Amino acid sequence: MTLQEVNRVLHFLSATYGDRFTLQDETPDAWQFILRDLDMDSATYAVERHVNEASWPPTPADVLRLARTRRVRCPLHGHAQPCGKCAHEAACA
Repeated sequence: MTLQEVNRVLHFLSATYGDRFTLQDETPDAWQFILRDLDMDSATYAVERHVNEASWPPTPADVLRLARTRRVRCPLHGHAQPCGKCAHEAACA
């Protein structure tokens, strides 16, 4: 994730959790360092899932953990990948 993407996520969390989520000057840089290999779609999925399931704000570790549970859909067939049945699976997995 870029620093700009991290800032969007942090401002969303601040708006969602209010006083329970505090931003310090170093927060964006710390989150960006930890989430640097995560794409925005996966981060959005993880944050949305956390907000819908938890009454406490997430940590970067929570976002990473939930992002790993994301099941990407096969663009040709719509099933969760990898399924082991498609010839194009190696390209999609």
